[in-house]
Amino acid sequence: MQAVPEVSPWPKRLLIIGVGLAVIGLTLLVFQNDEMNNLSDPRMSADHSITLGETGGIVLEPGCWVVEVEGVTEDVILELKRVEGASATEVIEEKCKPNYEALAGDGSSFTNVGKWSIDEEIEVLVSPAEGCVDCDGITVYLTNDATYFSSFVSNPTLVVMFGACGLGFLLIPLGWMLMMINRGQAAKIHLVTNQHILEAMAPESEEQPIQTAGPDILTTDQIYRLMKGEDPTTLVEREPPSPFSNADTRVKPTPPSSTGGSSNVASGFTPEKPPKDDSWKKWDEA
Repeated sequence: MQAVPEVSPWPKRLLIIGVGLAVIGLTLLVFQNDEMNNLSDPRMSADHSITLGETGGIVLEPGCWVVEVEGVTEDVILELKRVEGASATEVIEEKCKPNYEALAGDGSSFTNVGKWSIDEEIEVLVSPAEGCVDCDGITVYLTNDATYFSSFVSNPTLVVMFGACGLGFLLIPLGWMLMMINRGQAAKIHLVTNQHILEAMAPESEEQPIQTAGPDILTTDQIYRLMKGEDPTTLVEREPPSPFSNADTRVKPTPPSSTGGSSNVASGFTPEKPPKDDSWKKWDEA
């Protein structure tokens, strides 16, 4: 009998490892929630914080810069001017699409008032644009989109947290799928093993089973032929019935022919016993 192959334990191990990593990642997420809120809060993570009307130029590094103000407002309109020497010259118009979004753990809201793309390190002046009423004294926060993401990468705890969550949620369905495949193979192996065991336990016998029912029952003609000592399984060609079914078609035996002797038979009449009619006269006259 063929040896039963062992079922691999690795699918279950992968599932257990995935669950463990996911639990570790979610636990770290709970403890690092405040740290993540601080990184997304521009009041704590902004590269520059300025007050309109009071601050001069600032130096911006290359990247996509996002300008936020605290609260919900549509009245703040800003412009970014390049500073050359002692005066601001051209207005920077180039926009960008950052991935950064300001969030705060205490429920504070922020309004995005500008997104500028800086190709090189330059000094700029952030000032209210025309139409911005009562904008002096408003604090604005400037955040570099690349710096925001680098702050996550440079934090080892957050890296472990995201890695554990991502790898755990990847191994859980993979381990589960492999376990289902192994379970199907194990069921097939178990069925084949039981079949081999039953075959080994069955008694070996060369006797053919006696058929007592089914389409192999002998007919009356076959039983009659079996009683006569003939093979009942051979086909017998029957003669067509006689058209004279009501007539006696039996062959009658032919009487044996007489051989030798005389054909004359002695008469039984005597003078004492003459025939009662005159037939003898007719014979004599003839």
